[in-house]
Amino acid sequence: MRNIDVSAREILDTASAVLAANPRATLEEIARAAGLSRATLHRAFSSREALLRATALDALSSVEAGMRTAPLGRGDALEVLRKVIEVLVPLGAKFHFLAAEDWLERDEEVAARIEGLQEAVGGELDRGREEGLLDGGLPVEWQLRAFVALVYAGWEAVGAEDLVPRDAVRAVFSSFLNGQGARGDRAVPGRSAGRRRR
Repeated sequence: MRNIDVSAREILDTASAVLAANPRATLEEIARAAGLSRATLHRAFSSREALLRATALDALSSVEAGMRTAPLGRGDALEVLRKVIEVLVPLGAKFHFLAAEDWLERDEEVAARIEGLQEAVGGELDRGREEGLLDGGLPVEWQLRAFVALVYAGWEAVGAEDLVPRDAVRAVFSSFLNGQGARGDRAVPGRSAGRRRR
């Protein structure tokens, strides 16, 4: 095992991969996967909780960076939502461990950044409703929950190798619009998805 200095970047990448496969992985198991002694890992992160918090914040940074590539608040709201799905689905493995570590969602910084991401998605849902592309008769809070649940289903499908990321994005987008489209119209995935047929 290496006892030399190793970058936090390398440790976080390894932790993310190990926790995706086993959300209950111990500090020793993460250290072993990184080729480090536990003592070396402990010098970088004082506890498993500290490492998990850093991994969660790093995952959120990846999502935030991806979200900046989506033209939030501009253009077609449905196309923006598709872009958000394209950003989120490939990053799913980075978040699987959060379900087993609910204390992280009570962490002030983690909670605030998750809330910020939810507000960004909620803003696009609001725009879709205002444009008549999404069902305005359903509570936007429900639509946000449905959106997040479908993204999570896409993560699981990719993790189980049932779908490749591209097909998972298409499935999430189509399933959301077919269930949330204005007046229950069927949506066709693609640029015209979610628009009412004439």
